[in-house]
Amino acid sequence: MQRITNITETPKQEMSVILDDGSVLILRLYYISSQIGWFFDIEYAGIRSNCRRLTNSPNIIRDKINVFPFGIGCTVTDGQEPWFVDDFSKGRVNLYILSKEDVAQVEKEVYGKIF
Repeated sequence: MQRITNITETPKQEMSVILDDGSVLILRLYYISSQIGWFFDIEYAGIRSNCRRLTNSPNIIRDKINVFPFGIGCTVTDGQEPWFVDDFSKGRVNLYILSKEDVAQVEKEVYGKIF
């Protein structure tokens, strides 16, 4: 599990994340005040998934488990949702890239399924 540590309170951000196998994930985060929350786009190996709401979840992209060889976990210290523009800079919200093994563990422990 790789924590993404360079997220700020800037409402629009783009970063390249190097995965365990050396490939690159493009992550775009953006805060929409009228929706009171963070949203994200991801791009990997020419495949995109756009305009997804960031939620408190062990794997936010679980619906893409057969598309991407990684997962994205989001934790919120108070158990709520990522609502504030400064959630990352204040440490209230943390974002993680999950390896294939991490995804399998989440599937087993959280959802009771063997992946």
